[in-house]
Amino acid sequence: MFPTVSSAPKGTEHDVPRSRPLEPATEPGAASGVEPTAPAAADEPVQRDAEPAKAPSADEPLRWKDQIVERYSEPRDPQHHVRLKGQVVDVAGRPVAGATVTVVGAVSTDKYKTKRASQALATTGPDGSFEGSYALSGTAVFDLKLNASLNGRESEELSLAVLAGDTYDGILITLPEGGSVSGQVVGAGFEPIVQALISIATPLSERRERLAPGWPFGRADVTGPDGRFTVANLQAGEYQLTVRAPGYTSAKVAVTVIAGVNTELPSPIVMTARTSITFKLTCSERQPSGRLTARFKLADGSKIEVTAEAALDGRALLEDVPEEATELAIEMPGFQPTTGVAIAPVREAHIDIGEIELLPALSEHQD
Repeated sequence: MFPTVSSAPKGTEHDVPRSRPLEPATEPGAASGVEPTAPAAADEPVQRDAEPAKAPSADEPLRWKDQIVERYSEPRDPQHHVRLKGQVVDVAGRPVAGATVTVVGAVSTDKYKTKRASQALATTGPDGSFEGSYALSGTAVFDLKLNASLNGRESEELSLAVLAGDTYDGILITLPEGGSVSGQVVGAGFEPIVQALISIATPLSERRERLAPGWPFGRADVTGPDGRFTVANLQAGEYQLTVRAPGYTSAKVAVTVIAGVNTELPSPIVMTARTSITFKLTCSERQPSGRLTARFKLADGSKIEVTAEAALDGRALLEDVPEEATELAIEMPGFQPTTGVAIAPVREAHIDIGEIELLPALSEHQD
C-alpha cells in the first residue's frame, strides 16, 4: 500500500480541519430582525444599478463611433479649399449674366500628380461676377483649369496655379460670341415642310446620337409654316445638321458656324418622301384616336400587318407602304374592323385617301 499524499501542503488555506463545526442554517432575517425580501419572479428582470459612464480622458484614444461624430461635426477647414472670384464678359467686354463657371479639373505640380475632379463652381450674377470654393488636398501647387458656358457657347480653358487656403480674385473669363444657322426645308415639289425637327450637333454628339437614334443631341428647332428655321447661340466650329419629319427620309447637311454671323444655307434642304398613305378616322359617336392596326392586301393575295398611331383629331400616317398593296383595312380597340379600302400607293410620295369611318364595337349583350 502506498501512502496517501495531499495535493496541498500543510499550513495552507486548503488544510481545513475536519473537526470544524458547521454553522446551523437560520431563516433569513431571523437573527437580525430584518424582514426578508420576496424572491424576484422568473420572468421579471433583475434590477441592477448601472455604473455611471466615464468621460474619456485626454490621453485615452476615442472610439471609432466618437471619431465619426467628431469628424463630421467639426467645421470645414478653409485651408483645404481655394476661393475663386472673378467675372465673365463677352468679346466686347460686357458682363455676361447666367453663365456657368466650371472647374474642369486640377492636377498637382509635385511628383505625385494628384488629380481632382471637375465641379460646377458658380453661376454669374447680373454683373457677370462669380465666386466659389474648390476643394484641394495637401500643400502642393495645383494647375487648375476654369471655363464658362452659356446656351451652347463655351469659353477656352483658363489655367491658374493655385494653392489650398488662398483666395484668387480678379479672374476674367471671355465668352465667345455665338453664331446661328438659318435655312428652309421643302419636299420634292418644293412645298414647305412644317414641324420638321432640326437638330445641330458637333461630331462628338453625333457619335452619341448613333447610340440613341432619333434623339436630338445638341441644339434643336422646328420649321414654321413656311418651312424655315433658325438655330441660334452656337459656338463657332463645324457642325452636322440633321432634319427629320414624319413620312420623309432624314437628311443631313454639314455646316460651318462663324462667331457673330448668321449662316444662311445656300439652298433649301430637299427631303425625300417615303411611300406613305395618310387618312383620317371618323365615328358618329366619338373621335377615334390612339393605337391602330393596319392590314395591307397585296396583289398576290398575301397580307402585311403594321401598327400606327392616330392623333387626337383622327389623322394617321402609314409609312413605307408596299407599292403592290391594293387594299387597306383598319382595326382599333372599341371599334368594328373595317372592310378593305382600295388604295394605289405611289413610290416616294404621300397619298391622302381621305376619311375612313369606323363603327362602334357591338355590345356584349347584343346578338
